[in-house]
Amino acid sequence: MIQFRNRRHNSTLSAKYEMEEISQSSKFTLIVTFSHLLFFGWYVTSILFIRTVGENFFGGYINYTVARGVYCATPTYNLVIVIIGFKALRHLNLQRNNKVASTIQIKSTGHEGAKNYDDAISNYWDLVYSGKHKF
Repeated sequence: MIQFRNRRHNSTLSAKYEMEEISQSSKFTLIVTFSHLLFFGWYVTSILFIRTVGENFFGGYINYTVARGVYCATPTYNLVIVIIGFKALRHLNLQRNNKVASTIQIKSTGHEGAKNYDDAISNYWDLVYSGKHKF
């Protein structure tokens, strides 16, 4: 457990990016897979219901055959899963873009960048100087 925490703090920027990509793709896969399982369950339940109730429920052989044919030949839930996938991907990308945009960025070029660098160095030496005089 302690080694895992240290490994997370010492990881490189590319490793952090890779972990973020793995996390995002896992979320996307989970959403699409759950949607598929949900619609497939509904599809199987409908087919079993149609086969169980039979011809008498549908008022004749033709209506019964059409109902069976619709559910056996055209699993339209696959088309709905594509729409869910697009929406989920758009939502996950929007979340990632908002996260990146909300991260505080310090300017590192030009006059403002030089001032930020000078402030960081001054703060460091102030901490070092105050730490020596506390002994």
